[in-house]
Amino acid sequence: MSEPISHPRRPSPAAEPQWLRPREAARHLGVDLSTLQAWRESAGLPHHRGGASGFLYEANSLDAWLAARQSAGRPRRMSRYPTPGGRGTEER
Repeated sequence: MSEPISHPRRPSPAAEPQWLRPREAARHLGVDLSTLQAWRESAGLPHHRGGASGFLYEANSLDAWLAARQSAGRPRRMSRYPTPGGRGTEER
C-alpha cells in the first residue's frame, strides 16, 4: 500500500486545534465539571465563549495550562468552599 499524499498548503490534522465542550474538557483533564467551572472562573483556565454550551476549550491549551499549574506546585483539584473574601474558591 502506498502512503497518503499530503497537500502542501493544507495543515496536518495535528496542527488543527481540537475544540472540546465543557463535559469533554472535564473528561480530558480527569476532573469533575464543577472543578472545570471553578478553574475557569478563578484559576485562569483558558477558554473561549461560543458554541451551544457557552464555552469551548482547546485541548492543547488545557494540557499546557495543567502542566504549568502542576510544575508550579499547585494542587490539581480545588475546593468548592468560598475564599475568606467571598470570591472564587479556595485551593486545597
